[in-house]
Amino acid sequence: MPSMRQCKDSKVTLSEELYCVRSRRRARAQRQRTARGAGRWLAWLQDDGGTTVHEQEDRIAEWTVLELIERIRRPRYRCGGGVAACLTLAQAAALGDLVRRAAHRHLEQSQTHELAIGLASVIEQALARADLDRAVLHDLLSTFQPTIPTGDRESVVERATMVPLQTADLALQLLETLNRLAPSVPPFAASDLVAARALARASVEAALAMAQANLSLLPPHRAAAFADGIQRRLVQLRSILE
Repeated sequence: MPSMRQCKDSKVTLSEELYCVRSRRRARAQRQRTARGAGRWLAWLQDDGGTTVHEQEDRIAEWTVLELIERIRRPRYRCGGGVAACLTLAQAAALGDLVRRAAHRHLEQSQTHELAIGLASVIEQALARADLDRAVLHDLLSTFQPTIPTGDRESVVERATMVPLQTADLALQLLETLNRLAPSVPPFAASDLVAARALARASVEAALAMAQANLSLLPPHRAAAFADGIQRRLVQLRSILE
């Protein structure tokens, strides 16, 4: 079957032209369903209190645990699955550093120093990405206003899709670090390593789910490109976990 780009070619056959027409109808229907879904989401937001709370002077990392849990529950704070993926990743890296400390006697000094720097960097990046994810979610939901031009909307959707993909990349990097650390881990810390790997895996899968959710908002050729990126990361995840 022809691609959407080929559909614009005047040399396509009648059957290919029919396929193109149906593809465009399906894409249009999907965008309409997504817009209706976003409308319901925004209505839910109004039911939650009406006022969007996304421009906080403090960072998510500065919230108490109780504040974090409460705000994740409330849609107006814009703390969805992408934010949760970032915070889960930070916890996985923190557990990884705990395991590194337990394994320090079995590691070269240069190796433990390198691991310490790498794990601290993952924690810092993951927490910063939580704020970024929150911001792009706000921008994404704002594009459903009827006054937003389609071209502007597409650029926002692409950014909102790329951010969780980058979070997944960081989590995959952490999993590779944990694999390198594994041979040196003493038995009493083995369960912490298992927990760290489980959290990192959950972060990858959650982040990819967030990216996947945005594909219906994109033109077919861009959605296909992002879908390929998601699939590549899932293959990488399986390879790392083997």
